[in-house]
Amino acid sequence: MSSFVRRRLFIAVAGCLCCASVLAGQRLEGALFPSPDLRIEGRWAAVRTGGRIDPALGSLIVGQTPPTELRLAIPSSFLNKPVRIFMLLPSVTEGYSGTRGFEVEWTTQGVFRPGSLRPGERVVLFEGVASAQVVKDYVAYTLRVDGNYLLGPLRFDPVYEIEER
Repeated sequence: MSSFVRRRLFIAVAGCLCCASVLAGQRLEGALFPSPDLRIEGRWAAVRTGGRIDPALGSLIVGQTPPTELRLAIPSSFLNKPVRIFMLLPSVTEGYSGTRGFEVEWTTQGVFRPGSLRPGERVVLFEGVASAQVVKDYVAYTLRVDGNYLLGPLRFDPVYEIEER
């Protein structure tokens, strides 16, 4: 396999964020366990068969993480109240040029909602009563990126926010 086809995509998934207030909701401190950073190697989505590559998949790179525990610290002012927790993906992503051709999809074990997200979007990750100081679930991410927009190692750094319902 040529070095071009074996291009590597390293994605650091980090969720350690400081608590701060923003207009849409209060930021949450989040962390992945057992390690705060996951490094994965991407693969080309297009497979060459018979000398041809599907042009729609020609530059698409896909990377997946194993199920990893995501823990979100709930501020005491939200404990035992009905809340919504959102995941946001900032419009600017380190290692990537622009907002097109970048999508994150995730599956969960059931506490958090599965979903997908693009740069600049905000989606509900959890809705219910925050009955513990930490809300946690196992999350497996799939990242799809257009290799034409990669500038270097990609840093996937979502933001988590909480609002009272």
